[in-house]
Amino acid sequence: MKSTRGIRRRDMLLGAGVAVAALSGFTAMPESSAPRPLRAAPATAVTDPDLVPSPRSYADVPWDPESAVFPLRSDTSRWWLVGSSTAEYAGAHVAALAERLSARLYKDAKAGETDAQIASRMGLAPARLSFPGREVTPGGRVWGVASPLTTRVSRPYAGRVEGTDVTGVLAWDPQRAVPSFTRTDAGGPVRVPDSVRFLPTQAPGHRADLTLFLGGGKNSVTTAGVESEEIVAGWQAQHAWLAPQRPAFLRQGFFANAYAPDNGRVRENIDAVNAWGRSTLGARFLDIEAWLAADALWTQVGVEPTRADLEAQAARRLPPSLADRGGFHLRDAAAQAWVQHVVGPRILALGWA
Repeated sequence: MKSTRGIRRRDMLLGAGVAVAALSGFTAMPESSAPRPLRAAPATAVTDPDLVPSPRSYADVPWDPESAVFPLRSDTSRWWLVGSSTAEYAGAHVAALAERLSARLYKDAKAGETDAQIASRMGLAPARLSFPGREVTPGGRVWGVASPLTTRVSRPYAGRVEGTDVTGVLAWDPQRAVPSFTRTDAGGPVRVPDSVRFLPTQAPGHRADLTLFLGGGKNSVTTAGVESEEIVAGWQAQHAWLAPQRPAFLRQGFFANAYAPDNGRVRENIDAVNAWGRSTLGARFLDIEAWLAADALWTQVGVEPTRADLEAQAARRLPPSLADRGGFHLRDAAAQAWVQHVVGPRILALGWA
């Protein structure tokens, strides 16, 4: 296991940016085809040109997503919830917190997604689509493979094919186990190059929001061949891509699952990434591992711990009594306590509400 210490920021953003994604291509098939499930492509195939650069200059005016004008600070009255299962399953509690603090919340999290998929839907590393005959036909739907959509079920999102007026929705077809593209504009046939970028239309409008990265990246840390340096690089690229010069965001660390081994590559990655978050992100880092190991946990959640729970705490794993869905996720009561006792107070302490 390599250490993340001593790695230059530029190297991590440009070289190790492989963690955030780029899509090797959407090889589409006509609607009349009956594609078979396709093997997942690697989730870490990014190259520098796939990354949408963060802005280099700012103005102290409201951000207009249709222009190149960006604010100095985030609009903390607007929240953007991004991530995978921890974010999605805590979504109702984050929404209740946002309502109490008079903030507008855009929920944009999906269980099972990797950092690669999150980055593509954000617009940081857009999906690349290739159409049969290099032509987008009117109406209809095509199926195919688009890394990293083949790695996990992905949340559907609307977008525009770069360099054209073609709009559509990129989604996952659960019956065929392949991605699908559905065209939504009323235009005629359009010629496009191979691997043309698919630019999301909704998420980029939230780049100046208070961004809550609850749980984003844990599915990447368990992907074969992904190292902690790549996870950190992906996080840094996401943070740099946010619009404000001094963005408001909270990034959640990782916890070891209830029945996970206490050693091995995944645990080493979790420890390395959490160590980087604690030392680098300061108050922006939500240390869920430390919270799960604290004595106050049981009072906050309202659960009497068992011997197995205390043993899991000592081993820095998710206690079984607070686990759900096979030990991989927080129970709802634990998710509620996490938002109530950690996320909310941190937002208030930072003056973001």
